[in-house]
Amino acid sequence: MFLERGGLMKKKHLLLVVLIMAFSLFLFACGNGYDMNGDMNNDDVDDDHADLPVMTMEEVEENDGLEGRDAYVVVDGIVYDVTDSDEWPDGNHRGHQAGQDLTTEIMEDSPHGLRVLDNVPAIGRIE
Repeated sequence: MFLERGGLMKKKHLLLVVLIMAFSLFLFACGNGYDMNGDMNNDDVDDDHADLPVMTMEEVEENDGLEGRDAYVVVDGIVYDVTDSDEWPDGNHRGHQAGQDLTTEIMEDSPHGLRVLDNVPAIGRIE
């Protein structure tokens, strides 16, 4: 009887440890900076890019990817350099030309949302 009860206690402790680990993993996943759609939460973006230089929209507009110019886009106040991205030949991606703020298009219309911007360098921010 004592051994059976001791074995049962070990199983309960093991179950408790597994539940705590699962709950911890759940909390970590919920707090990783992404929302339920896999897009980066805006609250985290400002902190992550606070050290980037401030740029003007005029600077961004000059970099539209045409005629050999670099290609910059602004999303949620952050300037991204898409010049070397195969998805942005001549600064154009599916009808959207670089050199402008594409926040609405990325946040509301694109199937990939903000997470695709992890693949291109953030080079500045608009204040």
